[in-house]
This record gives sequence, C-alpha cells and structure tokens, in this order.
Amino acid sequence: MRSRRRNNLRLTKIQNARRNSRPKKKAADLAKDAETVIAIVGARLTTIKTIHPMKRIDILFAFLFVLLAAAGCTKKTVFSEYKTIDKNGWKKDSVAVFDVAVSDTIGVYDVIVNIRNKNEYPYQNLYLFITSTSPSDAKACDTLNCILADNQGHWYGSGIGSMSTLPILYMSKIKFPEQGNYHFEIKQGMRESVLQGVSDIGLHVKLAEDEQK
Repeated sequence: MRSRRRNNLRLTKIQNARRNSRPKKKAADLAKDAETVIAIVGARLTTIKTIHPMKRIDILFAFLFVLLAAAGCTKKTVFSEYKTIDKNGWKKDSVAVFDVAVSDTIGVYDVIVNIRNKNEYPYQNLYLFITSTSPSDAKACDTLNCILADNQGHWYGSGIGSMSTLPILYMSKIKFPEQGNYHFEIKQGMRESVLQGVSDIGLHVKLAEDEQK
C-alpha cells in the first residue's frame, strides 16, 4: 500500500512539473492572438454587411428598369379610374360616370371596362348598359355581356382573397373623331333592382397594342 502511494505521488509530481514546464505565452502574443480573432470576426461582419459594387449596379439597373416600365405604362394609358359601388348593392338607377379628356384624334385606342367583384357575387355573368357621349353630343348605347366565371364557378379575373378583378374589352382599336370630353355612363343590367357582390367598376383607355411600338 505504501509503495502504491509513493508511486502515485511521484506521478502527480511529474505531471505538475510537465504542466509548469510548458512555455507560457507572453502578453504581447496573447494580444496578437486577440487581434487575430477580432480581425477574423470583423472580416465576417464586413462580409455580411457589405454589398459588392457589381451587385449595387445590378440593383440600380433593376430599379431603373421598373421605373422606365412604369413610365411607359403611364404614357400608354390615357385614362384609368374606378368608381366604388355602394356596399349595400348596385341599384338599377345608380350610374357610374366617367369623363375622358381626349386630345389625340390620330392614335388608335382600346377602351376597357374593369369589373371588381366579390366571391359572393351570385352569377356567372354581368350585363352592363353603357352610354357614351362625344364632345359634339353624339350618343351611343351598348349592352355588354361580361362573362366573369367558367361553368364550374371559377373566376376569370385575378385578385387576392375574396376579390376578383377582370378587364373586359369594350371598344377595340378605335379613333376618337374629335377632341374634347367623352362622357361614359355605366349601369348594371341584371334583373335585380339591387345587385349584390360588385365592389367597383372601372374604365381604362389606352393605346392599342399596335400603337405601343
């Protein structure tokens, strides 16, 4: 037993001597190591935060492209406006009125009716009575049958949530014969005296596709 204790004490002394014999790092070396660690961390942080100059240029070009596209759409659009339908329903005698100021009698234009309906709209189609009046007081009356959904009840329009918007081509590739104000009146032509489910009616006048080049 005594010999084992002596051996253990010798091993402990040898281990302590080896530990004490290891060279200790000087303060300057520790400082260098600390700087190295800080430099590595700093480099990582810099990499995360910094955007490469080429990427900045790409983002700038993308942003300019969007602005130019939006500006192009604005130039092609002569008129665009929505009228909100009464939340209690669209009455037969309620008229959505649009006044379009026209100065170009040479260009070719499309006139589009935009229909924004809710999911609870009960029909597949929507009849509209449209009256247009020229600056010289010439009137034209049209009945527009707008198909809003397929036979399975899926809306043709696009939208988010419970709202769907569908553009309907009303006049295709027309020329306005005279300058001035063109007056449009739109009424619902369904059998109900108060039609539910239609949220907004819009009118959009733009250059025809052939004129946009």
